[in-house]
Amino acid sequence: MSLTFVCCAFNEARQLPMMLATLPAQARVVVIDGAYRDFPHEVPWSTDGTLEIAERFGCEIVTVRRPWESQIEKRTASLQFGTVFVIDADELLEGVPRPGRGDCGWVEVRNPSLYDKAYRQPRIFHARAGWHYAGRHHWVYDESGRLVAGHGEPGEDSRHYDVPVTLHNVRHWRDPGRMQAKDDYRYLQREQELAHDAP
Repeated sequence: MSLTFVCCAFNEARQLPMMLATLPAQARVVVIDGAYRDFPHEVPWSTDGTLEIAERFGCEIVTVRRPWESQIEKRTASLQFGTVFVIDADELLEGVPRPGRGDCGWVEVRNPSLYDKAYRQPRIFHARAGWHYAGRHHWVYDESGRLVAGHGEPGEDSRHYDVPVTLHNVRHWRDPGRMQAKDDYRYLQREQELAHDAP
């Protein structure tokens, strides 16, 4: 079973080469570019060399001419590539992930800038038509609106398995300006999630 690595990126020239260097040789990699409408930028596509780096590494690139409506819309686009491993530009992969039998594979994530302990997240999705992110940017639902996997919460009707790899989040290596922009968006995103969760 083939596995496609998908990375949603925007102005990630500093981080992207480090992440791509940790992926298996000859892996299929798709980089989905673009800013979000709810966090506007001067132009909606990367201008710092991100796309040129992705091309140099042999990645397939999804380009934009308009901003994505939200991170949820952009992440949903990653599920169109079949069996996917969703990885961020500021994450380094340790180990070689192999798809198992099921709907969703969980990996260990280490993020010392935000959390003291490692935690698990769903990152391999055996996506089918109609699968989408909703509500929160790590929550995936099927075509009927049933939860496939959430942040630390497996869907009851989905088959899950563990993948013996680790993702090391290195967001603390970002340049200060990019870090502040990321933090600003995380704050905005959290407000939207709280509104979504309200009764």
